[in-house]
Amino acid sequence: MLSEPVDDATKEFVARVIAALGDRLKVFCDILSARCFFSDEYPVDAKNFEKRVRKEGIPEHLAAFSNVIATIDPFTVPALETALQSYCESAGLQSGDLIHALRLATTGQPVGPGVYDCLVLLGREKSLVRIANAIAVK
Repeated sequence: MLSEPVDDATKEFVARVIAALGDRLKVFCDILSARCFFSDEYPVDAKNFEKRVRKEGIPEHLAAFSNVIATIDPFTVPALETALQSYCESAGLQSGDLIHALRLATTGQPVGPGVYDCLVLLGREKSLVRIANAIAVK
């Protein structure tokens, strides 16, 4: 996952992941639950993916919200939260439906750091690729 020597940017990124995980980290090995931030190969909770991402209408909302994500500037937690709430209001969608689908689409897991933190940690481009890949799953 990480190679030696670890540069300052990587150390700062790891610190941000640890901060986002907060009290989800009880013991050192709990950091392994954050594999999705360090590798493009990570476990996906198939049952919840099917329930949340494949739910009727959600792939279309993920695709539409991806267009919003592509334009958000600055790409920050508050900007993402405002954009998601606005999108859900205009689409008549419960924000929780999109939040759960986004988390699963981008991290593979139904729980973890806040979805906006996840998106920012992954970055815009990686988030968009993962959402597109999740939508493409048949």
